[in-house]
Amino acid sequence: MQKISRVAAMFSEIAEDYDRMNHLMTFHIDSVWRRVLVRSLKLPEKAVVLDACTGTGDLALALSGTAAVSRVYAADFSSAMLKRAKRKIVRRDPEKRIRLLECDVINLPFPDSRFDAVTMAFGLRNISDKFKCLQEFHRVVRKGGALRILEFSPVPPGILSSLMRLYVNLFIPLLGALVTGAYNAYQYLSRSIAGFYSPEKVIKTLRDAGWSKITCKRLFPGIAFLYLAEK
Repeated sequence: MQKISRVAAMFSEIAEDYDRMNHLMTFHIDSVWRRVLVRSLKLPEKAVVLDACTGTGDLALALSGTAAVSRVYAADFSSAMLKRAKRKIVRRDPEKRIRLLECDVINLPFPDSRFDAVTMAFGLRNISDKFKCLQEFHRVVRKGGALRILEFSPVPPGILSSLMRLYVNLFIPLLGALVTGAYNAYQYLSRSIAGFYSPEKVIKTLRDAGWSKITCKRLFPGIAFLYLAEK
């Protein structure tokens, strides 16, 4: 609970500048990654989707623009991030497909088999009990339903690894300090990327949590992965 409170406070601090920083530090590639995630879903008509760790709602908005989706429940534990999401959704979700919900994704307030799919972008690193989180997602998805997780990964070895580490460990915190004044928050981001699971460990944890047909795709320029799984 203490870690949740700390992380929630950090996201509250950066909520107003969160979107701008995402676009700046990824050179707007984060928007492309989200579109790749949405296109990877094969949803039934009138699908109901849970977007966990929705943040300011970018992925929820992308999902709500899909013809097959009738409802998106956008959940996050940060009231400040949800407040920012609400301002965007009022403007960009005229059909009112999105419902915002403040909750802990480890204890979701939904019955079993409620959703056709669960999505999450850049949230798994911040979950203290990742295994329990993935089990909870498995519980609320119907049989045959999908899971899509977009997440950063530790910088892989290779010819560009030193430059990428320099970018993640030094440039991102400095940019965060310049844009938001929150150096510590973006230092946390860098550390959370460096300390996160390898893709192989994410796949193993998904399998242990009950998911099947698990694959992952490395996304350009190589530090982000899309994980695909089915119940």
